[in-house]
Amino acid sequence: MTGVQPDENVHQAFFGVVYGENKHTIVACSFYEPEVRKWRARLQEHARLQPIQGGALPSSALSYLKFPDGSAALLRRVTRGHSEGRGNVHVLIGSTAVLDVSLSLGLADWDGWRTDTPPGPMAPINARELAEVARRARWSAEQVEPMEDQLVEVLARLLDHPTVPLSIIGCPDENRLAMVWGLRAAADEHLRLAGWPRAWSYSTYEHRHDNTVQDLPEIVFLPEIPGRGVARRTVVDLRRKPEDSPSRTLACRLVDALLHGAPVPAPTPPVTDNAGAGPWPQPSESVRPSRPVSVEGTRSGHEVQSLGKQWGKRLIDSAGSLDKLRTELSQLSMQGPGVRGEVRAEVGVQLLDKIAHEMEAAAEESLRGVLHAVYGPDLEDLRHNKDAQRHAVDLIKKSKSGQLAKIVGLAARDIGEPGIAVAAIDRWEPGRGRYRRSKLGRAGRPLGRVDVNKPLAIAAAVVVLAVLGGMFALGYTMGTPESAQQTPTASTTEVTSAVALPPEPTDSPEPTGRAVPVTTVDANRQLYAFVRVDGSYYPQQSCVPKEDGARKQWWCAQISYSYPAEKPGSKSELVAGVVPWEDLRRLDDTAAAGQKIQWENDWGIPVEVP
Repeated sequence: MTGVQPDENVHQAFFGVVYGENKHTIVACSFYEPEVRKWRARLQEHARLQPIQGGALPSSALSYLKFPDGSAALLRRVTRGHSEGRGNVHVLIGSTAVLDVSLSLGLADWDGWRTDTPPGPMAPINARELAEVARRARWSAEQVEPMEDQLVEVLARLLDHPTVPLSIIGCPDENRLAMVWGLRAAADEHLRLAGWPRAWSYSTYEHRHDNTVQDLPEIVFLPEIPGRGVARRTVVDLRRKPEDSPSRTLACRLVDALLHGAPVPAPTPPVTDNAGAGPWPQPSESVRPSRPVSVEGTRSGHEVQSLGKQWGKRLIDSAGSLDKLRTELSQLSMQGPGVRGEVRAEVGVQLLDKIAHEMEAAAEESLRGVLHAVYGPDLEDLRHNKDAQRHAVDLIKKSKSGQLAKIVGLAARDIGEPGIAVAAIDRWEPGRGRYRRSKLGRAGRPLGRVDVNKPLAIAAAVVVLAVLGGMFALGYTMGTPESAQQTPTASTTEVTSAVALPPEPTDSPEPTGRAVPVTTVDANRQLYAFVRVDGSYYPQQSCVPKEDGARKQWWCAQISYSYPAEKPGSKSELVAGVVPWEDLRRLDDTAAAGQKIQWENDWGIPVEVP
């Protein structure tokens, strides 16, 4: 690590559940406000250890994050704690000059990691103490040599696109830190001299890697491809046959130099401004490894791909960046008819659809940047600022850009502001938003002040926002409705989850579903429907409040596709629980994926829906 001054400290924080408030947040630390708020906001999204599709969790996971202000955080998440996804997390925080990658890797087995909530405030740690721990736990090439083939495979894919983040699947948990150390030890200097320095931030376990996750590390390990979201990352699945890579020769030589003392290859300087793609082999070059490397015949040497296949792969890999894609298309246009013919043979309609979809996603991300400049990070001004809310409604009604209006409209789903949602519904289906507002009655008013009806208003807003999300999922995303939308071809970096569509409006004033024998729901909570099958709980959707004079009722409904078909002898039944607002997004995501979830004690006893 960088030289440490005697008075330099590393701060500590600990995430757990505040039982009185039922929040997963910082419960102890060595610093004060406003630093507490800053680090809670930065780390909240990274402090959960959650499974993918009901899979197993590691007993612990280490994540090293870097931030633009020159600070870094090292998180150790454990399964011990309140519940799945809300476990205990010990965090070290410092500058990247002190808490660097080398130090983080050396602290993997530090005996100072806490798994239980501290009894009181935490104290800063002198950086020299941590540096001494890391020095004694120094990594070596001998620890990496048993996984040489996997290291070559991952490094080759990293070198194909040296500035693109990397997701690794199929790497055993015990090898993940060794993989990070080996990649950095083999390629860091080479990439820096070539003009492609990497931060080498990492996480040994993640349950998602899509573009919406802020400050996601450069290298993440996943057990499976997540079931939702668009991820513009290089994905390496070590369980599958290795893909052809033009950088395999270079990867073999770098790993040979690290593990066997072979000469270090000279770095290749950038030859284009195609950020993230790196230099590609010329037709005369061979990608045959300098030394045979094979596992069941899959890593044996092979000749370079045809130009058509190379260009096809370049188009696929550059689809996530408009600038990169423009560069590739400009270069491709200068090729001869023969090469373009080979490209057409490789690039079919489905692939062009995928490229178009990725370009649209990249364009949408740029538009989000515009809206963040107007409404703040994550559109935070729309939560409480009435002027911003009026501006957003005006934008939805008058903007000629359907994409801008769509992004603002969908933000209402997270913000809980039905006025914005109603304006968005009216844009795509005139009159339907006002119809929904009339059905919701008093609960459909904008949530501008706190009163006894606020929980009901928020629950009712969920209905409006569900309508909004369903409409956009059906294709109302470009400013005018379409009768049909083609679904883009799925890829290893994009999986689209199902969306629950609300029932079409009828003349009946009754909510859809069945009444629940619950009349009172505490503030900051929501009644939520589940299907119970053989003791497992499958989230459905939020229940809807209905006022009939002085009498209040809740109505709950199920989504038919979000739980498995009944087996012989099994029985499914609709139940409801009173859940905190902070759990709603997790429950909705689980419902959309059709997955089960563990019932939490603070949801109370499940209430059967007659």
